Amino acid sequence: MRYPNFFIVGAARSGTTFLWWQLKRNPRVFMPEDELNKEPAYFSDKNRKLTFYSYLELFNYASDKHKLIGEASTAYLTDPKSAERIRDFNPHAKILILLRNPAERAYSLYNWMVQEGYEHATSFERALMLEERRSKKQIPCFWEPEYYWNYMYYTSGLYFEQVQRYLELFKKNVCIVTFNHLKSDLRKTYKKICCFLEIDPNEIIPTPQNPSLSVYHSWVQFFARKINNYSLIFISKVINKKIFTKKERDRLLNLFLIKKPPPPLSPKLKNYLINRYQNNIIKLNKLVKDINFCRWINKP
Repeated sequence: MRYPNFFIVGAARSGTTFLWWQLKRNPRVFMPEDELNKEPAYFSDKNRKLTFYSYLELFNYASDKHKLIGEASTAYLTDPKSAERIRDFNPHAKILILLRNPAERAYSLYNWMVQEGYEHATSFERALMLEERRSKKQIPCFWEPEYYWNYMYYTSGLYFEQVQRYLELFKKNVCIVTFNHLKSDLRKTYKKICCFLEIDPNEIIPTPQNPSLSVYHSWVQFFARKINNYSLIFISKVINKKIFTKKERDRLLNLFLIKKPPPPLSPKLKNYLINRYQNNIIKLNKLVKDINFCRWINKP
């Protein structure tokens, strides 16, 4: 049995799905094929029901031709315990961290949560207002059925401590890439990632993965998710079959998607968030000196 030796740990909505999709096409890399298994989140509190052996079964088809065996769980960056759990599992693992302008990432995360039926707040501003109240709740629950940190839209963008945990535990086995680098110079950035992983880069296909889409209404999508999930439980019992792909699982939910992107984040709200993030970004910039994160700050 082959064990995972590299992890894409986040941040959510920063290009992790795109990178997973590119890397799993490399003949020297094995990653779980379907998007449902892309984020097993075993080393976080998001999926504590997954057993160790069930987790390892995800990598059963890895062979000797695969130099790298990995997965991409964005919960690993925000969960304070994940870095240490991964270190205890494999202290020599390679860690890939993708970071995005925290204000843009927070808004993108909100749109994804609405799209997937996990968020009922009717606006991003409303979701930000709910964050303090939610931080004191036991999540997941009926009204917040997803992973706790995915409702912390602002707080989950405080990257400094998240990155620091991995640098302290894995040192030179950490590679940090920004979302802007992926967008502006994809081939050079991907070559850098493959060099870090010590594999030859495969051909790049610059097709966007997991784009944000609009919905008719957040409440419609929220209750569509509830009906969708209850229906799956019933159907699985009747036909005695599990749903194997994300497309099959979310068939009802996808009926209410609008095939156009959500409106852009307002400049006023973006500047407000960046000002709140400013001190954290400065600390991150000092921690990781070879990447200029201060470009995200609207003031020098």
